[in-house]
Amino acid sequence: MSDELDEFARVLMKEVRDEGISVSEYALRPDATGRIAEAWRAVGAENAQVLIPQIVDDVIFELLDAIDNRELRLVFVREDGTKIDLSRTGELGGWFMTTLSNGWRARFSERRYLTFDKRVLVPPEGTDEDPDFMPAFSKQHLDPK
Repeated sequence: MSDELDEFARVLMKEVRDEGISVSEYALRPDATGRIAEAWRAVGAENAQVLIPQIVDDVIFELLDAIDNRELRLVFVREDGTKIDLSRTGELGGWFMTTLSNGWRARFSERRYLTFDKRVLVPPEGTDEDPDFMPAFSKQHLDPK
């Protein structure tokens, strides 16, 4: 991955992924009211804590995949004013979804994500996530058996 994409990845993780998860999880708070809060409570807070980041990730991946496949042409303007045609960079979806330490979620996101072997990783201490509100899940929480 080129360093020129780091700024795009950082903004995407902070302003879209982390913020999207935070906004959705607000409805899980005991003091949350309204239809959305009621719907998430019906799903169950523990299930929702796994589903919300996965749904956000699925949507972001589909966006990046559309860019990778040139179905959606987007240009990112960096802080210094230079422009990057994202549809010419390739593998945006791969850099986002990889669970390797050099992937975008591992490097730039402060929120947990689901790995391919069904483990939820909790970001390091010092992030926004409250470990009491967002516990780390073991495989048993994710298996339907």
